[in-house]
Amino acid sequence: MKSIPNIITSLNLAAGFVAIVFILNGNPETACWVLLAGMIFDFLDGFASRLLNAYSDLGKELDSLADLVSFGVAPGLIIYSLLSDSVFPSGDIPGLPCSGNSGDAPCLRRSTSGPDRASS
Repeated sequence: MKSIPNIITSLNLAAGFVAIVFILNGNPETACWVLLAGMIFDFLDGFASRLLNAYSDLGKELDSLADLVSFGVAPGLIIYSLLSDSVFPSGDIPGLPCSGNSGDAPCLRRSTSGPDRASS
């Protein structure tokens, strides 16, 4: 009985990972529906832990990880995929260094070249 909230939290985490897979496969609309299921799991795990009085350190850490994946990483990827596909078809997003195809070479050059310290 005490592990039921952790199982529900794991479903939230799985929903976040499945949403990321949908986003990477070019289907952000389905990812939004999966994240909606993750929101329901997030509500239910808190409800179940209070109802069963089942609190644990593992549950607290697992809930934080699930929230990070489902409500941090996945929505960020949805926004990035929508912006890069529709607003910026070349892949270059202004203000975001090294975004898109044309930003790779200058970023590599900036990161590998530096001041020549041997000539001083």
